[in-house]
Amino acid sequence: MQKIFVYIENNVDKSCTLHDLAKALKYNESYLSRFFFGSVGVAYSDYVRNIKINYACYLLQNTNTDIYHVSTKCGYATQSSFNRSFKQVVGCKPGEYRGRMKNTDTQNNKTDTP
Repeated sequence: MQKIFVYIENNVDKSCTLHDLAKALKYNESYLSRFFFGSVGVAYSDYVRNIKINYACYLLQNTNTDIYHVSTKCGYATQSSFNRSFKQVVGCKPGEYRGRMKNTDTQNNKTDTP
């Protein structure tokens, strides 16, 4: 399992498909799919999508990188597929998420003055 997690971490900025993983580790793709699901309890593609979107959330909160470049840094070929995946996982569009997080940070950093 460690090799799989390292592969995902090292390839989060690429497509990182099950086919690519199977080829890199020299395993049968369907075997690897069953093995991953049996070990982790979630499909490989869903796991990778969640890792990518978590990374995107980090970038949106902690950098000023525009959304297009966030999507490419997370391995998405198009911004529309990134937006769709982001909304499925997080429940809002990336720009809305960034705005909410900035508002939350602003409210958390306010000091009460008498």
